[in-house]
Amino acid sequence: MYAVSPYAGFFPKYAVLNNAFSEDEIAKIRFLEKIIKFNDGAVVDSNGGNSPSKERDCKISFLHVDDNTVWIYQRMASHVSRVNYDKFMENIRHIAPLQYTIYKKGQHYNWHYDVINHWTPYKRKISGILMLSDPDEYEGGDLEMVVNGNPSEPEILKLKKGEIVWFCPTFSHKVHPVTKGTRRTIVFWVEGKRDY
Repeated sequence: MYAVSPYAGFFPKYAVLNNAFSEDEIAKIRFLEKIIKFNDGAVVDSNGGNSPSKERDCKISFLHVDDNTVWIYQRMASHVSRVNYDKFMENIRHIAPLQYTIYKKGQHYNWHYDVINHWTPYKRKISGILMLSDPDEYEGGDLEMVVNGNPSEPEILKLKKGEIVWFCPTFSHKVHPVTKGTRRTIVFWVEGKRDY
């Protein structure tokens, strides 16, 4: 069931899908940590390359479609189809590779947008975050978003395990420093052809 904030003008602010993945499914996703390689999170520069930055401190691994992940993509596609029809009405084409992200104590991601500044044939039209951790597995690490254009009135979210938050990639957002434990998520972007 969706818990949805009110619309701002003609645009939805964001939507949260409760129980998008079950406890067993989350455990199956987290098992992938044993077989994937993580790298330091970086930021995309204006040329499309990745550059280290003090703005972002986390570990990431991209999950491409294979025998271990195809079921995640199938489930996610089902959720994407529904939330796009209900809340966003974007002309979408595909889900970009899923990003498994881990924040440990002291790690964070400062204010940023999910907009790619260099030209590509597709652009990010919906951002999403699937929470893989229980709230009691970590402290800090809250997601903060500016959803109404006013930085002094941000929304602060602490998602439950198995929930997905969807939001417009143009919303400025950040992940507060984790102060204890480990925060695990799947971050993803739904892309579509550029309309300009």
